[in-house]
Amino acid sequence: RIIHYGQLSAILALASEKYPSSSKNRMNSLSLAESLSKVVLKIVIDYVEENNLDRESELKDLMDPVERHFIKRDNKHQLKSNLPFYIGYTATVLTLNPLPMLLGATIMCGSADKMSTERKNIENIANDTQRRADVEKTSLLDEKF
Repeated sequence: RIIHYGQLSAILALASEKYPSSSKNRMNSLSLAESLSKVVLKIVIDYVEENNLDRESELKDLMDPVERHFIKRDNKHQLKSNLPFYIGYTATVLTLNPLPMLLGATIMCGSADKMSTERKNIENIANDTQRRADVEKTSLLDEKF
């Protein structure tokens, strides 16, 4: 049974999107996406070492689509969250009344936290991947989990 990096990348991207880390989690507790990424990274590293491939490039091939997907989602969210400010700014310029701009800025600031948990998840996964990709610094104990 063959599983491609694209499938694994899609699973990681979906997990980080649907199951972001919660602020209620304890310090040592991992989100579902982080736990899943550790398992996937272990499997990919085992495959890389079994087939004598370059660890860094293989992990980069795995994580690049995940990061691109997050950047695309984040840009779309930023555009949606900035739109009320620009509409309010336009209304302020047309009416010379600062209230629409202030209302738009308030809405923009209120919607900024939606992607922060997903961003934290992706950063944790990317940091773990980068750490595991560096063969010289990775110890055998580190790869166990």
